[in-house]
Amino acid sequence: MIAVPNIVDAQALVDWFGYWPSFHDAEILELVLRTGKPSILKLHAWEMLKELTEEGFYAQGKNCIVTFSLIDVFETSLEDFYSHQNVLLSLSIERNTYGWTIDLIAANGLGGRLVAKEVWVEFEPGKPDVLEAEREHSPRSGPAAPL
Repeated sequence: MIAVPNIVDAQALVDWFGYWPSFHDAEILELVLRTGKPSILKLHAWEMLKELTEEGFYAQGKNCIVTFSLIDVFETSLEDFYSHQNVLLSLSIERNTYGWTIDLIAANGLGGRLVAKEVWVEFEPGKPDVLEAEREHSPRSGPAAPL
Protein backbone atom coordinates (compact mmCIF):
# COMPACT_ATOMS: atom_id res chain seq x y z
CA MET A 1 0.00 0.00 0.00
CA ILE A 2 1.35 3.40 -1.00
CA ALA A 3 1.38 6.08 1.68
CA VAL A 4 -1.00 8.97 1.12
CA PRO A 5 0.90 12.25 0.83
CA ASN A 6 -0.28 14.96 3.18
CA ILE A 7 -1.21 17.36 0.40
CA VAL A 8 -4.40 19.38 0.02
CA ASP A 9 -7.37 17.25 -1.11
CA ALA A 10 -5.40 13.98 -1.29
CA GLN A 11 -8.03 12.28 0.87
CA ALA A 12 -10.75 12.99 -1.73
CA LEU A 13 -8.76 11.02 -4.33
CA VAL A 14 -8.21 8.21 -1.81
CA ASP A 15 -11.92 8.12 -1.01
CA TRP A 16 -12.79 7.83 -4.70
CA PHE A 17 -10.24 5.14 -5.61
CA GLY A 18 -10.27 3.45 -2.20
CA TYR A 19 -6.48 3.92 -1.96
CA TRP A 20 -3.74 6.32 -3.08
CA PRO A 21 -2.90 5.31 -6.68
CA SER A 22 0.61 4.48 -7.89
CA PHE A 23 -0.22 6.13 -11.23
CA HIS A 24 1.16 3.07 -13.03
CA ASP A 25 0.43 3.50 -16.75
CA ALA A 26 -1.07 6.95 -16.14
CA GLU A 27 -0.68 9.22 -19.12
CA ILE A 28 0.69 12.73 -18.75
CA LEU A 29 -1.81 14.93 -20.54
CA GLU A 30 -0.32 18.27 -19.70
CA LEU A 31 2.59 19.87 -17.87
CA VAL A 32 2.57 23.65 -17.64
CA LEU A 33 5.34 25.46 -15.78
CA ARG A 34 4.38 29.03 -14.89
CA THR A 35 5.74 31.94 -12.93
CA GLY A 36 3.43 33.94 -10.71
CA LYS A 37 0.67 31.33 -10.60
CA PRO A 38 0.38 27.56 -10.03
CA SER A 39 2.09 25.17 -12.40
CA ILE A 40 -0.06 22.22 -13.53
CA LEU A 41 0.58 18.51 -13.97
CA LYS A 42 -2.47 16.79 -15.45
CA LEU A 43 -2.75 12.99 -15.77
CA HIS A 44 -5.24 10.44 -17.04
CA ALA A 45 -5.31 7.76 -14.35
CA TRP A 46 -7.47 4.71 -13.77
CA GLU A 47 -7.91 1.63 -11.69
CA MET A 48 -6.43 -1.46 -13.30
CA LEU A 49 -8.85 -4.36 -12.94
CA LYS A 50 -8.00 -8.08 -12.79
CA GLU A 51 -10.19 -8.86 -15.79
CA LEU A 52 -8.70 -8.87 -19.29
CA THR A 53 -10.16 -7.23 -22.38
CA GLU A 54 -10.69 -9.18 -25.61
CA GLU A 55 -7.34 -7.77 -26.77
CA GLY A 56 -5.58 -9.26 -23.71
CA PHE A 57 -5.04 -6.00 -21.80
CA TYR A 58 -6.12 -5.42 -18.22
CA ALA A 59 -9.54 -3.78 -18.13
CA GLN A 60 -9.83 -0.26 -16.75
CA GLY A 61 -12.15 1.04 -14.06
CA LYS A 62 -12.56 4.42 -12.36
CA ASN A 63 -11.01 6.57 -15.08
CA CYS A 64 -10.28 10.14 -14.00
CA ILE A 65 -8.28 13.22 -14.80
CA VAL A 66 -5.97 14.07 -11.89
CA THR A 67 -4.57 17.59 -11.70
CA PHE A 68 -1.68 18.47 -9.42
CA SER A 69 -1.27 22.19 -8.79
CA LEU A 70 2.26 23.15 -7.83
CA ILE A 71 2.92 26.44 -6.08
CA ASP A 72 6.33 28.06 -6.51
CA VAL A 73 8.16 25.36 -8.47
CA PHE A 74 11.82 26.03 -7.82
CA GLU A 75 13.55 22.95 -9.18
CA THR A 76 12.96 20.87 -12.29
CA SER A 77 14.75 18.00 -13.92
CA LEU A 78 12.84 16.69 -16.93
CA GLU A 79 13.77 14.51 -19.87
CA ASP A 80 12.41 12.63 -22.88
CA PHE A 81 9.18 14.46 -23.68
CA TYR A 82 7.35 12.71 -26.54
CA SER A 83 4.79 14.70 -28.49
CA HIS A 84 2.54 11.67 -29.06
CA GLN A 85 2.36 10.04 -25.60
CA ASN A 86 4.03 10.19 -22.17
CA VAL A 87 3.26 7.31 -19.82
CA LEU A 88 4.36 6.75 -16.22
CA LEU A 89 5.54 3.64 -14.43
CA SER A 90 4.84 5.49 -11.20
CA LEU A 91 4.59 8.86 -9.52
CA SER A 92 5.72 9.62 -5.98
CA ILE A 93 5.20 12.70 -3.83
CA GLU A 94 7.38 13.20 -0.78
CA ARG A 95 7.84 15.99 1.72
CA ASN A 96 11.27 17.62 1.71
CA THR A 97 12.90 20.40 3.70
CA TYR A 98 11.58 23.10 1.38
CA GLY A 99 8.23 21.68 0.30
CA TRP A 100 7.40 18.71 -1.93
CA THR A 101 9.24 16.55 -4.44
CA ILE A 102 7.28 14.87 -7.24
CA ASP A 103 9.17 12.10 -9.01
CA LEU A 104 7.84 11.04 -12.40
CA ILE A 105 9.18 7.59 -13.28
CA ALA A 106 8.67 7.19 -17.02
CA ALA A 107 7.56 4.09 -18.88
CA ASN A 108 7.50 6.03 -22.14
CA GLY A 109 8.45 9.65 -22.65
CA LEU A 110 8.48 12.34 -20.00
CA GLY A 111 10.09 11.60 -16.68
CA GLY A 112 11.94 13.56 -14.04
CA ARG A 113 11.49 15.57 -10.89
CA LEU A 114 9.59 18.68 -9.85
CA VAL A 115 10.12 20.42 -6.52
CA ALA A 116 7.57 22.95 -5.26
CA LYS A 117 6.75 24.76 -2.04
CA GLU A 118 3.15 23.53 -2.05
CA VAL A 119 1.15 20.87 -3.90
CA TRP A 120 -2.54 20.10 -4.02
CA VAL A 121 -4.55 17.63 -6.03
CA GLU A 122 -7.99 17.57 -7.60
CA PHE A 123 -9.64 15.09 -9.91
CA GLU A 124 -12.54 14.76 -12.28
CA PRO A 125 -14.06 11.32 -12.97
CA GLY A 126 -14.11 10.25 -16.60
CA LYS A 127 -11.86 9.89 -19.61
CA PRO A 128 -10.13 12.76 -21.40
CA ASP A 129 -12.57 13.35 -24.29
CA VAL A 130 -10.52 16.21 -25.71
CA LEU A 131 -7.46 13.99 -25.89
CA GLU A 132 -9.34 11.35 -27.87
CA ALA A 133 -10.58 13.96 -30.36
CA GLU A 134 -7.03 15.28 -30.83
CA ARG A 135 -5.68 11.77 -31.46
CA GLU A 136 -8.14 11.18 -34.29
CA HIS A 137 -5.98 13.63 -36.27
CA SER A 138 -2.68 12.10 -35.18
CA PRO A 139 -0.80 9.39 -37.11
CA ARG A 140 -0.19 7.63 -33.79
CA SER A 141 -3.43 7.04 -31.99
CA GLY A 142 -4.79 5.09 -29.06
CA PRO A 143 -4.59 5.29 -25.27
CA ALA A 144 -1.82 3.75 -23.21
CA ALA A 145 -2.48 0.05 -22.78
CA PRO A 146 -1.58 -1.51 -19.44
CA LEU A 147 1.20 -4.09 -19.60
